[in-house]
Amino acid sequence: MYQGTSVLILKALYTKEAILATAYKFTNRCSVEIIDHDDKHYMAKLISLDNCSPEKIASIIPEFLNELIDQELRVDLSHRTGELRKIIVDHAFSPFKSAKSKKKVTT
Repeated sequence: MYQGTSVLILKALYTKEAILATAYKFTNRCSVEIIDHDDKHYMAKLISLDNCSPEKIASIIPEFLNELIDQELRVDLSHRTGELRKIIVDHAFSPFKSAKSKKKVTT
């Protein structure tokens, strides 16, 4: 028997990446099914793993929505700072790269 609730998610506000990351965070508490509902929405079905009450599964919705905002901000920051992050990582590991290339030349 279906014990769960559904949440409509605006496609214009949230990326698939953020939605999937959010869904993953809840897999220890419920099964999450993401459906392409219509042109403007995805639907997340939150399904109880342990036959808990509908009220209990519905109480997860505010936490799910807060996590969705958090994950979308992470995606946005990653896109905006990705190039800078790459430059920092490349610079941080450049001594190892130059040591490796010197070792190849001498051997």
